[in-house]
Amino acid sequence: MPDHLDPDELAALALGPADPGVPGPSPGDHLRTCARCRTELGHLREVVRTARGITVDDLLVEAPASLWESVAARLAEADAPAPAGAPAEVRRPLVGLAPARTAGGTVHTRDGPAGGRQVVLATTGLPATGGYYAVWLMDRAHRERVALGALRPDGTAALAAPAGVDLAAHPLVDVSEQDHDGDPAHSGRSVLRGDLGH
Repeated sequence: MPDHLDPDELAALALGPADPGVPGPSPGDHLRTCARCRTELGHLREVVRTARGITVDDLLVEAPASLWESVAARLAEADAPAPAGAPAEVRRPLVGLAPARTAGGTVHTRDGPAGGRQVVLATTGLPATGGYYAVWLMDRAHRERVALGALRPDGTAALAAPAGVDLAAHPLVDVSEQDHDGDPAHSGRSVLRGDLGH
């Protein structure tokens, strides 16, 4: 007998006989004495059990249209050429948080027209709101937030980073859904988050 069972033999044992009236392969004493083949057979049987247990509820669902729009927007931005002589701007993803998991976008920094740095956002798939979406810089501990401004109705913004704010100390970008209630504090309802990579 060979040192180990052939992979095809192990697969046939894991699947069981194709016709219940016909006995499957018989491994003899080998499986009783070979831990390696027993382990491999156990793994294969688990795969077979899992595959046979799949139901209609386990099938993939079609991704929402907003996700494909977000992917297309990101690809279009990545393909846009930078102006001659301009430094490359690294666009980083904005990831949707509950309840806006299908939202997304990109964020990057660039030199502002009057000096300083600008934080530039392009978002897609944000749900309609009766308020507005505010943009914040945040430290990695999520304790300090610096308000930058609001997204435009089209989901974009180019907001000046306040003078004296260290982007390396506040490298996270947070987008929150805010009410028109006169309260400038963060609402606690974050919908997008990204990392400037500083």
